[in-house]
Amino acid sequence: MGISSIEWTYYTLNLWWGCQEIFDLDGPDGQDPACHDCYARVRAANPYWWGKQTLFPVWGNDVGRRFFNEEHYLEPLKWNRAAERDKVARRVFCMSMGDWAEGRPDQKPILDRWLYPIVEQTPWLIWLLLTKRPQLANSLVPEHWRRDGWPVNAWPGTTAVTQKWADIRIPHLLRIPASHHFISAEPLTEDITLRTEWISGPFRGDIPRVAGEACLPRNLIDWVIVGGQSGKDAVPMNPAWPRSLRDQCAAAGVSFHYKQWGEWAPAGAKRPGTPGRFALIPTGFDEPSIELTEFPTSSTASGSVVMERVGKKAAGRLLDGREWNEVPPL
Repeated sequence: MGISSIEWTYYTLNLWWGCQEIFDLDGPDGQDPACHDCYARVRAANPYWWGKQTLFPVWGNDVGRRFFNEEHYLEPLKWNRAAERDKVARRVFCMSMGDWAEGRPDQKPILDRWLYPIVEQTPWLIWLLLTKRPQLANSLVPEHWRRDGWPVNAWPGTTAVTQKWADIRIPHLLRIPASHHFISAEPLTEDITLRTEWISGPFRGDIPRVAGEACLPRNLIDWVIVGGQSGKDAVPMNPAWPRSLRDQCAAAGVSFHYKQWGEWAPAGAKRPGTPGRFALIPTGFDEPSIELTEFPTSSTASGSVVMERVGKKAAGRLLDGREWNEVPPL
C-alpha cells in the first residue's frame, strides 16, 4: 500500500488480500487467462510479504481473506490532503491483491464502512476500481451511487485480455453510471477489437440493459491500458496487438497507456546464431510463436517478428520509439 511502482497509478490501496480465480474452459488450465499465473496469488503465498504476521491461505472460495486495521484504511485521507496541498489530482488503484467486486459477504462491511465513504471524502484522489466482475459492481455500491451516478472521482474498470472476455465484460462495465470507464488489457494475449458501440457515439440500446440500473447518455470507454506478460512463465506478445489497440484508440479519441512489453521485447539487430532466448512471431495476428535458442537467419525469420527474452526492466515500455502515457481528462 502507498506510492506504487505501477506506471498508470500513483497510489495502491488493498482493502484485503485474496481472491478466487475465474474459470474459463477455453483458458489455460481452465482459468481466465488474466487469472492464470496471477502475480498477486504468487505474492500472497510468499511469507516475505506477510512480515511478522502468520501466513494463511487467501486464494479460493473456501478460505478467508487478509483484512487490515483502521489505520490502513484511513491512509487515503492523508494522500488526499497531500494532493490538495500540491493541487494535483492523484490516481489510486484499488486493488492489486484481489478484486474489490468479488462479492463475498465478509467483504461488504469493508466496502460499506471504508471504501465508499473514503471515496466520497477524497475528491483529490481518482479511484481506479478495477474488477474482473463488472456484472456485480453496480449492485455492491451505495444506493445513491446507483441512483445519482458514481462520484466523478470513482472510475470503474474491467480486465479484458482476450476478445471473448472483452465481449463479456465491457457491456457490463458500460452499464455503470460513471463519468469514466477504463479497460486493462494486461497481459494482452490476443488481438482485441474495440466494438464501435464501446468507443464511439452514445451507448447503443441493442445490448440488453439491467433492470433498475441507470445509464448515462455517453457510457463509453475512456481509457485503455495495455501490457505484455511478466513472470517466469511469460510468453511473448505479438507487437501487432498493442499497435492495433493504440490505433483504434487514436481513431476514436480514447486515451491509451502502454504499460510494458513484459519479459519479451522486439529483438534488435544481432548476428545470426547469437545464443539467447528468442521467439518468432508470424506477422499474422493469430499464429503461435516459435521459440529458438539462437538468433535466426534472415531467411528463417522472413515474414516474422523476432522477440527476445530480456526481462521486464530491459524490455521497457517504448512502443514504436516512444512512451504512451495518455490519461483521460477529468
